[in-house]
Amino acid sequence: MAAKASRAAFGEALIDLGARDERIVTVDADLSKSTMTVGFAKAYPSRAFNVGIAESGMIGLAAGLDKHAIRARTHIEDIDKGGRQAIIVDEIPYQVNKANLLIRIGELVREK
Repeated sequence: MAAKASRAAFGEALIDLGARDERIVTVDADLSKSTMTVGFAKAYPSRAFNVGIAESGMIGLAAGLDKHAIRARTHIEDIDKGGRQAIIVDEIPYQVNKANLLIRIGELVREK
């Protein structure tokens, strides 16, 4: 049996753990390929946060995730008599990139 790099084993274990517990997230400072969290990000894109080369932002995001639920609080409202509805986001986690959040919501709507 060939030896496996510890970071490769870490990346594989992280994907497995992510399947078992949806509370697991990754926070990277543009090192997901080096730390092997890139596989987790591909498997669970809504639970992978890459702050770029901004380590202080990464620490702030991690602190926010620790203090708050990572899920946004939402509700649905009827927006007209034609039966259309809107998802209203009441609260989002600390330091979530709002522009990226809106782009991802748009992608999810198109996929539906």
